[in-house]
Parts: sequence; structure tokens; C-alpha cells
Amino acid sequence: MPKTSTIGGSAIFTLHLWNIFAAVGFLLFLYSRFDYLWDKQQPGQLMLFFFGGLLSVLVHSGTLYGLWALGFFDLLPSIVGENVFLYNFLTVGLSEETVKFSIFALFAWGYKSFKEPQDGVLLGALVGLGF
Repeated sequence: MPKTSTIGGSAIFTLHLWNIFAAVGFLLFLYSRFDYLWDKQQPGQLMLFFFGGLLSVLVHSGTLYGLWALGFFDLLPSIVGENVFLYNFLTVGLSEETVKFSIFALFAWGYKSFKEPQDGVLLGALVGLGF
């Protein structure tokens, strides 16, 4: 298994706290200042996609836990060898992006106000910001 470094629990908690403050602050700014003249987005819809991103963190954590319980992480080093980039790409990158896109597609599927590509960029960014 590739070598990994560890960070203390208080440092991780501080990073998560900063992320939450930054995300909530940006969401409040977006809520108060969003003024797209031609096709205004509803603030409730924007908040739904943001909180969908927060939900995707739980889904991603559950997915990684399920893969760990099935022994996927024990099998993976024998497949990728000592390639740390490929190991991290398969364990973190692929699973995070898949969960974020799944949440975005699930929420965007039923919205009639989803008309332009710019709507997808904005709403997808909010899901990513929530994550």
C-alpha cells in the first residue's frame, strides 16, 4: 500500500470548520447578490443544490466505507502497484466526482427552470461548493 502522511485530528477539524464558514458565507453572498437579469434563479433552488452537495459528502463517505468493508482497498494495491497517483485517483477522485455528478443529475432532472448551459454551470458549482 502506498505511504500516506497523517494530519492531527484538530487540524482536520479546523480545515472542515473553515470550509463550512467559507461555503455558508459564499452562499449567503450569492443569495443576497444574485441578480441575473434574463433568467433569475430562485434562491431556494440554489440552496437545494448547495445542500445536495453537503448530502453528497455523506453518500461519498458511505461509499468509501462500503468499499473498505468489502476489501476493495486491500485488493487495489495489487492492481496499481506503487503508483500513488493512480491509487488516489481510483479511491478518491473517481468516487467524489461520481457522487457529486449523481447528486447534481438527480436534483436537476425535474427542474423546468433548467434551460441554459449557464444554469448547469451555476448549479453544478453549488453542488461542488457544498461538497
